[in-house]
Amino acid sequence: MTGKNIGIWLVLLFCVSSCFVFTGCSDVGANKRANPVASETDSETSVSTGSSSTDTTKSPENSLLPVVNIYASQNIVGAGNEINLRAEAIDPAGAPVTLTWDSSEGILVNVSGSTAVWQAPGHSSSSVVSCTATDVRGGKTTANVEIEVIGNSTYKLNILADRRSLNASVSAENTENTYVPVAGARVTLKAFNNVAVSDKNGDVVFDVTQTDTIATYSDIEVSFKEWDITYNAKLVSVSGSVVKDYLIFSPGYSNVSVALASGDSFDLKKGMLEVSTTEKNTVGALEPLSEVTVNCSAGQSISSRDSGTAVISCSSVGTNTSLNLRKTGYSDIDNCKVPLSQNYLTLVSAEMTRNGNFLDHEATISWISPYNYKSNVAVMDPFTIGFGQAMDTTSAFDSINLMVQNKNTNELISVDGDKIKELFDIKWDSNTTVYLYPKNGYKANTRYSLILNNWSAKTVDGRFLKNYVGTYYEFKTDDDPAPQILAFEPVNGATNVNRNGPFTIYFDRSIDENSLYENTELEVVAVDSGLSITLTGSSIRTFFSVIWRNDNTELQLVPRRTLSPRTSYQIRLKKCSFKSLSGKAISGIENFWTQFTTGGI
Repeated sequence: MTGKNIGIWLVLLFCVSSCFVFTGCSDVGANKRANPVASETDSETSVSTGSSSTDTTKSPENSLLPVVNIYASQNIVGAGNEINLRAEAIDPAGAPVTLTWDSSEGILVNVSGSTAVWQAPGHSSSSVVSCTATDVRGGKTTANVEIEVIGNSTYKLNILADRRSLNASVSAENTENTYVPVAGARVTLKAFNNVAVSDKNGDVVFDVTQTDTIATYSDIEVSFKEWDITYNAKLVSVSGSVVKDYLIFSPGYSNVSVALASGDSFDLKKGMLEVSTTEKNTVGALEPLSEVTVNCSAGQSISSRDSGTAVISCSSVGTNTSLNLRKTGYSDIDNCKVPLSQNYLTLVSAEMTRNGNFLDHEATISWISPYNYKSNVAVMDPFTIGFGQAMDTTSAFDSINLMVQNKNTNELISVDGDKIKELFDIKWDSNTTVYLYPKNGYKANTRYSLILNNWSAKTVDGRFLKNYVGTYYEFKTDDDPAPQILAFEPVNGATNVNRNGPFTIYFDRSIDENSLYENTELEVVAVDSGLSITLTGSSIRTFFSVIWRNDNTELQLVPRRTLSPRTSYQIRLKKCSFKSLSGKAISGIENFWTQFTTGGI
């Protein structure tokens, strides 16, 4: 082999080795690009090897092309910001090369041979900067580096609260609104360490300027009174420059905050439940708590090792679910009622405590219904109190003074201790919610007030209820019309209906259960065969299991025998004597009917 050929082979070996080395660096840069937060600007993190073009008519010995690579100081940049670029190029034949720079967007503000400064455009984009090396023979090789540009945007959050919650600021204005704005909530945009406070409309606005810190997402912390919620928010808008989110605080529990979230950050999480579990460290700061078992009617999950977050995809949305959290060595959190909705992500932040740790905070009331100043309250509706923890139900009313006043007549009734049972029927749900049903009902179209002067109730763990002396609530009853049927399921014309039901009747107010059997005539017809059965009184329970739900506003009839497959049925309510709890009889439903077809086996 001649000396000339040996030289060529050495140059080729050098080129191949260089490509392998530079390609390895390029993979490192690609891994960093997957991270939504940019790397430090002082170090070179991005490397791109070149692709080449040349004049194929040249002789073989002169056909070696230049080798060029680009190093970028970072590969994610804020809109309008600058990054430093450096190119390395060689000609395998040893001749000098000429470098030229170009970019698909943005501006090359300073080019000096092998170095360049590139300014990003003022909007989000994936921009490409290229450097072309040309040798003296006209051979060319181009290296490209892709840079993600994160545009500046505005993050807007609207914070509301359920009016039933004692944390909500409720006034006599806009009494029919279910939710009210939360003013004074502290909101932290953690990626930029920015803090703002919600205004009177519950709004917080952040100008997200992508400078040295680049982020496409950020944790958001929202704190207001006993509520503390953390979630991950988008900072880059798909269309336009404003990212909008909405947060609705629901009544919570001791060390448990609950909120419904919707908007740009939550479109892919609608109908899901996300639970973040934490505990306090030795200096009082909250840290993620992993391997917590999260159970609810929608399913089960285990909190993540890294984030302490558990996510459950819910099928039974549109209802409240009972949430339970358990971890060995920690006190259980049980019977937290949280809402599920197909239009929202349900967010829950729960702080767990180690077994044996003393709970130094007072027991609390979480919510009251009807909320203050509510109108159109049904005359037999209960006064409902939701507690922030499990209560000792056997002694809850041993020491209480409650004053109920008819504001129209100024008639005042004062009830002490166990005598409250003379005025109300008392029902408990999971020892966290108590219902006080007025024995004789309220008067129609009347304004009432309730004043709590004393309550020394205890929790199951022995703590006393926080002092609520002087708590005042006011509401107005409706005109107590006759009850009405709002809907029937399955709807008329429905197909593929479950052969085991249930068949549900929805009422606009609570119904007396016993009135179902007083004068009801229900006909079930198999349309194709003409076979029918008429049910009256107690025979209804022979054909159906009868279930009342949601304060007796829903009646479910579950067939005791599975219906035939692919068969048309008609259910006709020929007569009935449904009555409201106040004794008003239903009217206008003679021959109410629906027809449907069952599904297959």
